[in-house]
Amino acid sequence: MKIVILNVTIYSFSFVREKKNEVEETRIFELIYQFLYVLL
Repeated sequence: MKIVILNVTIYSFSFVREKKNEVEETRIFELIYQFLYVLL
């Protein structure tokens, strides 16, 4: 379970680096938090 969370966060961080857009970044973080909340 933790491995899945780690992979998701790493993938999202790399995606944010490519975009470098604050709006997209906040959206991605919101999606991550919702995803983690559903898992937990």
